[in-house]
This record gives sequence, C-alpha cells and structure tokens, in this order.
Amino acid sequence: MAETTKQKTRLVAIGRHFFSCLSANDYIQIGERRWHALHSRCQEMLEDARAEPAQRVEALKAIYELRDRTTQLAITHSATLEGAIEIIEHAAEKAKVDVSEAISLMSPDEVVKCAMGLVGIDIEDNSNPK
Repeated sequence: MAETTKQKTRLVAIGRHFFSCLSANDYIQIGERRWHALHSRCQEMLEDARAEPAQRVEALKAIYELRDRTTQLAITHSATLEGAIEIIEHAAEKAKVDVSEAISLMSPDEVVKCAMGLVGIDIEDNSNPK
C-alpha cells in the first residue's frame, strides 16, 4: 500500500487573517525592492560624503555583490522592523486584505516573528519553558 505524504501548509496569523508562506516570486520582488533601496541609499551616501572615485567603486562593488542574493535580502530584511512591516503588507496586499490595524496592535517582536514566519522561519518563544 502506497503511503501519501500530505505536506502541511504553514499559516501565519496576523490579526484575524491567516497567510501562507511567501512564494519564490514574492521573495524575488521583496529582495529586488530591498536591493534598489540599498543601492539608492549607497548612492546618496557617496554623494553626501563627496567620495573619491576609488571609494565609490568599492562601495558599489559591495552593493552589486548583493544583486544576485535577492532571496537572502528578503529574508534578512524580514528580521528588521521596517522589513517585517513591508513583508506583512506584501502578503496582505496579495490577499487583498487590510492588516494595518492588526500591525498597530502588535509589539515589534510580534511583527518581526510574523514576517519571519512568512518567509518560512519559525522563531520559538522560549520565555515560558514547559
């Protein structure tokens, strides 16, 4: 008799809504937006600092090394409050729901935990050992 393995769908609760983990396409979109934000910030900093050409090249090399790591950028961005909110809002937009009130009622740790759940990372709450 053949066994069927049914994969559990991981759901993340945000307010009264439940969201599945993000897709690979979502990772790419979020990572691309993050890369462009980092690139723009780098450009601004170099301009403000009136950096020499050699300094510009080195700084931009580091930014361009991140270009092929959009998935990694999305995941690490989820661990920041700004990124966590962006990721949650991305998931909510896809589902065509508004979670702004739910986000405003959450602590920063809860926001980050939910966003990291959306990118497939579970963070255990070890504050109440069993």
